[in-house]
Amino acid sequence: MRRFVDGSGTEWTVALSNASYGSISLVFSATGAPGSLYWLALEAATAAEGQALLDGESDDDLRARLARAETWTG
Repeated sequence: MRRFVDGSGTEWTVALSNASYGSISLVFSATGAPGSLYWLALEAATAAEGQALLDGESDDDLRARLARAETWTG
């Protein structure tokens, strides 16, 4: 899990999610904004690989991923 701030000053938490069929996703949640959930598939084969990718991302990388993320409807 990581936290970062977007360009408008909103703090976000991003965490890994193990989805169906073993796919790994990033789930983004805005602090103080219930229901503001977004997701993006992560190019990782395992949770450990996904965590290593997440740990290596810069805040700019996470902001770019958030910009491509889709609204969580699940």
